Amino acid sequence: MRWMFVGLWSGLFLIHALLYLLLIPPWQAPDEPTSIELLLTIESRRRLVSPADEDPTIQREIVASMARARYWDLGGYGRRPRVPDPIFKDVYACCGTQLHRPPLYHLLLLPVADLTQTWPLEQRLVMLRAATLTLGMATVALATLVGFELAVMHPALALVLPALVVFHPQLAYSSATFNSDNLVALVGAAIFLTLLRLLRHGLSLKRLAVLGLLVVLGFGTKRTILFLLPALVVGVGWQALLVWRAKPSARRLPLAVLGLLLAVAVVVGMPGLRVLVLKLLNRFIFFEGIATQLRYILTTYGSASVSLGTLALMSLRFLNQSFWGSFGWHQVHMPRAVQYVLLTLVVVTWSVSLAWIVLRRSSIPAWLRRYLSLSVLTIVVAISIALINAPPPLMPQGRYLFPALIPIMTLIAIGLCAWWPRRWTAYGVSLVWLALMALDVYTIAGVVIPGFYS
Repeated sequence: MRWMFVGLWSGLFLIHALLYLLLIPPWQAPDEPTSIELLLTIESRRRLVSPADEDPTIQREIVASMARARYWDLGGYGRRPRVPDPIFKDVYACCGTQLHRPPLYHLLLLPVADLTQTWPLEQRLVMLRAATLTLGMATVALATLVGFELAVMHPALALVLPALVVFHPQLAYSSATFNSDNLVALVGAAIFLTLLRLLRHGLSLKRLAVLGLLVVLGFGTKRTILFLLPALVVGVGWQALLVWRAKPSARRLPLAVLGLLLAVAVVVGMPGLRVLVLKLLNRFIFFEGIATQLRYILTTYGSASVSLGTLALMSLRFLNQSFWGSFGWHQVHMPRAVQYVLLTLVVVTWSVSLAWIVLRRSSIPAWLRRYLSLSVLTIVVAISIALINAPPPLMPQGRYLFPALIPIMTLIAIGLCAWWPRRWTAYGVSLVWLALMALDVYTIAGVVIPGFYS
């Protein structure tokens, strides 16, 4: 039964995301030009690259394609170049090339780039976007499996959780564009499904190995995978402690985990390797150095002309807007009234969810209580880091939360349906589905199409 729903939900998401693929003009997604630059540079060099490999020829090709696609007329970020044969520095005042980014997503799409090497760049972009849809479908499949695992709490969760992911406008839009958020969302979903099964079925070397591999893949994709590390450390440590207490004869595995952590600590403490670790952190996480990053955050907040509370509210509102439906370079988005309705929905469902979990904790299996606690921890960490690390005027974007998509949607799903009497399941699920479909039809017909084609 569950695999039938996996196929149905994934197929429905494909149809949904294809609509966005057909409607979103070329380059109208944040960082799409610089993401393509990284791919084309890797394709040209046939190796991993760095900012030293910046190629003006590649940039000129991309900017020329942006001009053909009416990039600036449709609200694309950056100034319209006023020089012949412009490159990125003629468009973007703050940042040009972004060849420092983790390359895993681009390496996965390299075969598609090779197959379309002789095509016009706009057509290549469409094919790369189409290939990216498979990542969104896989994320939906994992969300469906998580929903079935959570159905022990309420059967409606198996039908509501994947629906929230399938009909999520911003995820469908993101999945129909070329950016690494799609891969990190998939990795995040895989981490939470594995963590859920580890908490339910126990610690094993296989599950630890899978989690370790997923973390490595996450760091190779996008630094927002950091949002999940606290939950992983707490979850694995929690489970290791339970094994330690329950079976003295089974203590080898927790001891092995502890020994591995100590070995890593010793290795990182060695002077030469510590320098290497710091270089890796600066390469993949803090692009301009840890000290520079912290200094920028403190300076920005310290010199703000408005209160920290006002800055936080501004950032939170934009985070909510761009999590649900902000298209192009955030020039096409849902009306403010709809944004507030969705923000209220999130706050109310999360509050109901937490209250329900606390009141019903005695009837919820222990492994599920731990999983829900880790979901709450992840959401708090993700939102906090997103708000702190992108102070105005940068503003935190909703796609930064995609690694935590499963925890976010889990709490919304519980708040929507866990309190229903089970006899209401069919009616309640039908209403939720209708509401989600109505939101998406409105987003496509009332926001995206007028925004790009009026």
